[in-house]
Amino acid sequence: LKPADRGAERLTYAQQNYELQWVKQLRQIAAKQGGGTNCRDKYRRMSAQLIGD
Repeated sequence: LKPADRGAERLTYAQQNYELQWVKQLRQIAAKQGGGTNCRDKYRRMSAQLIGD
């Protein structure tokens, strides 16, 4: 499920896989930027906001 304007939106397997790959890539980029807690904290806040919405 993915947050949407009207509740949650169901994702197909291909869409789920795309989202997962995107998140993995984002984590790799954050790790390459020194692996500092700033990027990690920012990512956690973004994730928490998406889940909260």
